[in-house]
Amino acid sequence: MTAPVTMRTVGGTASTAIDFGTTHTVASVATGDGRVQSVLFDSSPLLSSAVYAGEDRLVAGRDAERSARLDPSRFEPNPKRHIDDGTLLLGAREYPITEVVAAVLGRALADANRVAGGPTGRVPLTYPANWSGQRRGLLVDAGGRAGAGHVTLIPEPVAAAMYFTTVLGQRRAGRVRDRGVRPWRRHVRHERGTPGGRRRVRGGRVRRPGRGGLDLDAVVVDLIGRTLSTVDRPRWARLVERGDAADRGYQRALWDEARAAKEQLSRASSAAVRVPLFDIDAFVTREEFEAAARPALERTVELTAITIARTGLGRAREQRPDLMGTADVQAVWRIESARIVAALTRFTGDFGLAEDAAQEAVAEALVSWPLASPANPAGWLMATARRRAIDAIRRRTALQDRYALLAVDLAVDSAVDEEIDPDKIDDDVLALMFVSCHPMLSPRRPG
Repeated sequence: MTAPVTMRTVGGTASTAIDFGTTHTVASVATGDGRVQSVLFDSSPLLSSAVYAGEDRLVAGRDAERSARLDPSRFEPNPKRHIDDGTLLLGAREYPITEVVAAVLGRALADANRVAGGPTGRVPLTYPANWSGQRRGLLVDAGGRAGAGHVTLIPEPVAAAMYFTTVLGQRRAGRVRDRGVRPWRRHVRHERGTPGGRRRVRGGRVRRPGRGGLDLDAVVVDLIGRTLSTVDRPRWARLVERGDAADRGYQRALWDEARAAKEQLSRASSAAVRVPLFDIDAFVTREEFEAAARPALERTVELTAITIARTGLGRAREQRPDLMGTADVQAVWRIESARIVAALTRFTGDFGLAEDAAQEAVAEALVSWPLASPANPAGWLMATARRRAIDAIRRRTALQDRYALLAVDLAVDSAVDEEIDPDKIDDDVLALMFVSCHPMLSPRRPG
């Protein structure tokens, strides 16, 4: 999970918050004057959590991913998954897992210190809410090895809830689901404002097999394997079973392609996956992907309902039977989705924008309807989606206006440059003066 963390400065000094994720790590810096700034790693807010064992040290981030081409056996893309292993074999050497995690945290801290202009004081680190004391202790030790000063730990769902209420200013009840990348990790936290202005975090945690980010990547790989494994089983086995260094390089390339295809399927009806060893492009359709992933994703909805009941939010519906729940939202969406998207497409002239606005309306309904159900659910979805589309169009228009102003400024600057061009002088007398003073003219000799 790579959720933002809300920070407070301590004694006027800067603080750095780090979310060490399985695939990516993010960091933010809170300066002494209260400003919060995201740390950029190679121009991106996401730092790859991968590590590579170099000749003299461990490297992390994009440097590790590039170095993996030299020797895939020294590369580990997800060190967080080995948190219980004690040591991690990279190449011919075993490294303590604390040292491996410290390499990632150290890279994040180094870039954060550059943003802050020096070492920061307090360093909050997020951790999965179901981590044991041993895992949390390892994370604190890794932070110390990385050079962090005062390390504090914050559960990931609590950090996300704090960001939702403190930074985004949302004061209504909400649910935080950390799907993560591990199938066994599910947490929900509920944070709501109290009449006295204080926040109260309540929550529940459910552990049950499900789907995470890497598992959805595996869905893409499995769909491709259904065909290619029948074409050449030994060759396909080299892509999915642990092999030598060369095979691990092919496997990493396949999973990178699968991850990119998964993201593309959220925007397109099909995606091509370049398959190493076979040297072909395998196509996966959105319909195939959704059908394969739907059973596990439906279980996440079930887990959300269970956790809502544990937080006490479900009691509101028991006292108010007229309130609508997740199943009601799904039912309304199944019936009205086509009409809503079609109407929004006609209104905006942009099918992609219409889909995005409709999905944002459904997300809002999942939060709002269990607390205050509308009299006309379909009309509520349509009105909310329409407002979201209008907001998006306004943002797009404002951006275009800024570009137009920038173009005008550039034109004005160009005009000023032309005005002072000595080769383009409208005043004949002034032009004659320039000609008379030209350095190419020899000085007049006395008679």
